[in-house]
Amino acid sequence: MGDYPEVLRELKCIESIDGDNDIIEYYRALCMSRLEYPIEESLAAVQSALRHSGPDLFLLNTLGNEYVRSGFSNLAEKWFVKAIQLAGNNRDSQLGLIRVYHESGKEKQEIQAHKDYLKEEPDDTEIRKQLIHLLISAKRYKEAVKEILKYDAYGRKEKSFQGLLALCYLKTDRFIDAAVIYRQLLRKNPENTEFLRGLIYCYDRSGNTKNAVFFLEKALSHIKPSLSLSLILGVLKYKDGDTDGALEWFRKALSTSRKDWRA
Repeated sequence: MGDYPEVLRELKCIESIDGDNDIIEYYRALCMSRLEYPIEESLAAVQSALRHSGPDLFLLNTLGNEYVRSGFSNLAEKWFVKAIQLAGNNRDSQLGLIRVYHESGKEKQEIQAHKDYLKEEPDDTEIRKQLIHLLISAKRYKEAVKEILKYDAYGRKEKSFQGLLALCYLKTDRFIDAAVIYRQLLRKNPENTEFLRGLIYCYDRSGNTKNAVFFLEKALSHIKPSLSLSLILGVLKYKDGDTDGALEWFRKALSTSRKDWRA
């Protein structure tokens, strides 16, 4: 809670000596909001302080936060926007808008709010991580690639993001770039079938079916063949002209235990 309770006590002492005034009202409203007084009390205090003190960045952001707390996202958005209009892009207003859009399910606006925030705070890796996941969720893969590379540029390379980067390359038809990453990931985690499927898909889509067959056969020599992987290998062998090999893997698929069908 910081020193807010102490500040409130001091304000009461000053008020008892000197009477109430706009300065006391201003700081009292901020403290009440930070201490999460009952919403009716703190909201009324902030509104009153804003009327008497005039437009102020801290009060506008505080009023926005109070409306978020009370569940009125549309009113919260209005006051955060007013704060930005008054003082330009600033951390608290942008974070407030991000929260508002997230809670109200406005994905497009939430993405833009993240981007606006990162223009001012480019090294905030947590917000950039959120933006990356939002972009992938919205299937905006090309933008996601740019943000992942920016994230990596700040020295925060993460294994999970390498998998996401490969996925984004795959989704934007950059199959060779995706395959390079999938191979790197499989060296460290050779039994990861998600990465394996990605690699096989990329080789096949880029016209290199022989490589797809080679790496899938190699993988199935040390992991248990599932129904789906057996079928995939059968199809790939058929595409590559190996009819006998395709039949062999289709037969293996038919003999696969039901419990392994979804592996």
